Amino acid sequence: DSLSRFELAFEISQNEESRINLLAAHYNIGAAFFNAKNYEPAISHFERAYELKPIVLARDNLTVSLCQVGSSYVNQNNFAAALPFYKRAFEINPHDEKISNALIDAYCHVGINLANQGDYDNSLSHILSVKKINQNNPQVVQTTHSVAAIIFSKANKFRQENH
Repeated sequence: DSLSRFELAFEISQNEESRINLLAAHYNIGAAFFNAKNYEPAISHFERAYELKPIVLARDNLTVSLCQVGSSYVNQNNFAAALPFYKRAFEINPHDEKISNALIDAYCHVGINLANQGDYDNSLSHILSVKKINQNNPQVVQTTHSVAAIIFSKANKFRQENH
C-alpha cells in the first residue's frame, strides 16, 4: 500500500516535469519566432505555454508569457487581441510599470480605433479605463481626460450631423 502511493507520487512528479519541459519548449519556440518577427506561430506557442502553466510557474514568468502574446499581437497592429493578455498580466502584477504601460497603450489604441469607426461609447469606455490603471500619475489622468473630451466632442458633432 505504501509502495503504490510512492509509485503514484513518482508518476505525478514525472507528469509535472513533462508539463514543465513542454511548457519551456513552447515558450522557447515562441520566443524564437517572436525574435524573428514571425508573430503568428509565436502567438500559438506562447498561448500553448500559457495553457500548460504548472502551478509552480513563477508569477513573473507567467506575466512575461502573457505580455509576449500581447506584444505579438501589437506587432501585428492588433491591439484589441493584445488587450486581454495585458489585462491578465496586470491582474497578476499590477505594480509592474512595463505591464501597466503596455495595457494603457493597448486601451488607448483600441479606444482611438473605436472612435475612428464611430463607436464613441465603447471608445470612451476604453479610454477611461486607462485612468483606473494608474490613478496616481497626474499626467495619465490628464491625458485620459483630454482624449475622452476630444472623443466626446467628436461624438456630439457626429450625432448632430446625423440627426
